[in-house]
Amino acid sequence: MRRTGLTVRLKARAFEEALVRRNLTKTAFAHLAGLHRTYLSDLLAGRVRPGPRTRQRLLEVLGGEFDRYFEIWRGSGLQ
Repeated sequence: MRRTGLTVRLKARAFEEALVRRNLTKTAFAHLAGLHRTYLSDLLAGRVRPGPRTRQRLLEVLGGEFDRYFEIWRGSGLQ
């Protein structure tokens, strides 16, 4: 696979606002999305980047479009 130098990052603020609108805790959301709670925390803190399957799961639970919850960065984008 050819590396493009682009990475996808979760927009933590938009994600957390969506949880409030849906009256979900992070733990409840992680359960619904089939993710471990600590992995979700790492995503929100920018320590890890969501892969394609994780992005799909997040969008299935949250609803909405890709651009609402994710942004594309050049380089690793890791903190």
